[in-house]
Amino acid sequence: MSEQAFAAPQASTEWQVLRKGIEHRIIKRHYSDEYSTRQVSLHAFRIKQGMFSLATHSFHSLADNERDSVREFRKKNKHLMVLSGGFFQSNFREPVGLVIEQGNILFPLTKSLSGVIWIKQGQLHLSTTKHFQQQAIKPDYALQGYPRIVDPINKRGIQTKRTLFRHRAALCTVKDHFIVLISDKQFSGLSLYELSAIAQAKEADDGLACDIAINLDGGPAPAISIDEGLFNLEIRERIGWQVPNVFVIDRK
Repeated sequence: MSEQAFAAPQASTEWQVLRKGIEHRIIKRHYSDEYSTRQVSLHAFRIKQGMFSLATHSFHSLADNERDSVREFRKKNKHLMVLSGGFFQSNFREPVGLVIEQGNILFPLTKSLSGVIWIKQGQLHLSTTKHFQQQAIKPDYALQGYPRIVDPINKRGIQTKRTLFRHRAALCTVKDHFIVLISDKQFSGLSLYELSAIAQAKEADDGLACDIAINLDGGPAPAISIDEGLFNLEIRERIGWQVPNVFVIDRK
């Protein structure tokens, strides 16, 4: 099946300020070929570096009945925003790849995941796994993701057109901001190639112009919960699905 796509910039929204340091926009795409038509909608949150408290939180040590959903975890702890995190083993309990919390390595780095998302002194960084190893970085928090959908600097990370359409979440950095990106489950999923194109494209072309972007777990897993005054958004993981860890953003 061929992927013939055209952007629909007139359906996307401009950046809107939710609060000082956080902007939100919706990116729309319409994809069609001789077999089907798909509508895709993505939420993007552009967040100023250094203005918020950042952390990750792992659920691996909790029993199944003690694990909160992304929404429950945010509400219980009164966080500003919580995003589903990385991949997990088939037992749903242990994450795949590096997990660091408060400077402690909970799970080791793996070369099979090509990107590292790490936090040091309140700044979010994205690195290739190779660069992270070579620099012997010692972050406060870290997770691994796969694949890199944008390679440094602003190079398309996915070159192959495939038709595996899934709901997806990703993180990207650009200049002095980072961007949280997640697909809206009321619309169709999208391929990694399509997500890569959106993340890498210039803003003038209705993209995000990411310097580097790393994909998080997709399919049933992507979830976000945010409550910012008059703006709130809940995209939930599949009922019964347990995410291994989350990315947390809080007011300072």
